[in-house]
Formats: sequence, structure tokens, C-alpha cells
Amino acid sequence: MPIQNPKISVILPLYNAEKYIVSAINSILNQTFNNFELLVIDDGSTDHSLQIARSVVDPRIKIFENPKNLGLSDTLNRGFKISSGEYIARMDQDDLAAPERLEKQLQFLKNNSNIDLIGTAFHTFGSKLSRKIQNPVSHDEIKAALMFDSAFAHPTVMYRKKSFQKHSLEYDSNFNRAEDFELWTRCISFLNTANLPEVLLHYRIHSAQTSIASTTKQRDLAKKIRALYLNRLNISLTTKEQEIHEKIADWNFNFLSEDLQTYQSWLAKMNHMQPGLNKHLTYRATAAYYTSASKSVRKILIDLKLFNPSQFSFKEKAFYLTKKIYNKLKS
Repeated sequence: MPIQNPKISVILPLYNAEKYIVSAINSILNQTFNNFELLVIDDGSTDHSLQIARSVVDPRIKIFENPKNLGLSDTLNRGFKISSGEYIARMDQDDLAAPERLEKQLQFLKNNSNIDLIGTAFHTFGSKLSRKIQNPVSHDEIKAALMFDSAFAHPTVMYRKKSFQKHSLEYDSNFNRAEDFELWTRCISFLNTANLPEVLLHYRIHSAQTSIASTTKQRDLAKKIRALYLNRLNISLTTKEQEIHEKIADWNFNFLSEDLQTYQSWLAKMNHMQPGLNKHLTYRATAAYYTSASKSVRKILIDLKLFNPSQFSFKEKAFYLTKKIYNKLKS
């Protein structure tokens, strides 16, 4: 018998994941917190994913089939509409949730009534470069980071359903492949957000992922989302300032001397995004510092006070270096 009045609804879209779906489902079923429903929504799989998912028997699982392939955004919106929980958690078909994930996220939201949306750090696996990735933690940092990229790992998020309902927040299918990034840029105007620094999800890297197969489309969409977000923030950039913005979004601080004046004018327009912006820029600039072959670029970063090499240990230097390599591999 299905669980009655679940506290959390976990939404897990399914499409051609027969190799991984059982592991993903079991990582949710084995949570230390038990009062949840797991909504598995098949979006027209052409392999044995649906049959395999149905073979896992547990009263907390509810399996649905889309009448046709709708895409991720519409599938997630459907999951939201049929959910019964007070809180919504996302899960991907090929990842693994840490056993205490739901418990710790729920406890955080209960202890922080002002926070509506919470993500976590995550650990990558399945590739030669396996490591922890930490997104910005505070709301101010997240708001600033969203000017460049998504500040949440999509399959780590949990949020209050009533907060999304109040502001009619849902995924926009016009941004499939970057639907989460676009949604967060709208959420930030209405909701308070945070990321837990603890790793509560293991994110699988593999060649069949949509995120790898659709890199060009994602980049085009991300650029459009950034422009929409800046407009929402009432930030108007010149063509040259926009070029600087896109370079930073691409983790590229290879500024020429003639770029410096443009950077300063760009930064002046971002002044109301402080102090979160300064911390985020330092984070990105540090990666650039340790991976740039140009001494002149390194000097520029120091002169701009974006980076002070004496502040960082060898371990921290290695962290930023692998972060840069990881982003290059993703692209």
C-alpha cells in the first residue's frame, strides 16, 4: 500500500537508464528518513528502464508513464503537480544519494524557516577525475554566482512546495538542457537559498549523459539565461562589458591590458552584488591563476586584487587546479 501523507516527494525522471536505475532507486529507498514517496516518471524509454524500475517493489515507489516523450522540463513539472509531499527533492536516474541526504536537508529546512531551497555539495565518480565539488553556500554568494552559471547541482536540491506554488515557479521547456539554471535565476527573486557544504550526492560521469551530448546547446542557452538574469537585476552592459562577463563565465581571466578599464566599469555596475560577488570572483580567478601560462595574466589578477597567492596552501592550489580541469573535461 502506498505511503500516506508523505513528508517529502522525491521526483526521479526516467529515460533510457537501464544500467543505473536500480542503484539510483535503492539509494533513495535506503535513506535514514523514511516518510517519503518516490515518483519515478518514465518519459518514453526505448530500453528496459521502465520494466526494471517496476521490478523494484516498495510501497513508497509510484511509477508513472508519460503518454509520449515530453522532455525533462515537462516531466519535472508533471512530477511537481502529482506530488503529495510538503517538500520536493530532486534525484537523477544515474546518481547515488548518500543515506542521510533527505534527513539532513529536511532538518536544515526545519531549522531555517527563512530558507526555501537547499542544495548540497557532491562527489563525482565514474571518470578518472573524481572529486568533491562545492557550490556557493550563502544566499548572497548564490545570487552572485547565478550571473555566470547554475549555483546548484540539480539532483541535490530540496525545496518547500508551497513556496514554489506561491510564486508559480516551474521549469520552462524553452530551456531544456539548462532548465534548472533558468529556474534558479527566477527563484532567487522570491526565495532564500543555500547550499550545504557536505557531500550528500554522488554524481555519476559517463559518456551517455545529456549534459555531455548537448554541450553546444547548453552554452547557447546559458548565455541567453545570463542575459535575462542581468536584465532582471537591472544591470545593463555594453558590448565590451558583456564580452568580459562571458569570459568570466567561461572561467577565463586571460585579460589583456586593454581589458582592464572595461573590467573596472563592469565591476562598478555589479557593485550592489557585493559581498557575494567578490568571493565568487576570487574563487574563479584562483582557478585561472593556477592554470594560466601567462605571467602577465597572473600579475593582472594580483593587481586587480582578485587573488593573493600567499593566502593559499598547496592543497588549496591543487583543489582549484582540478576544478579547472574538471570544467574543461565537462565541455
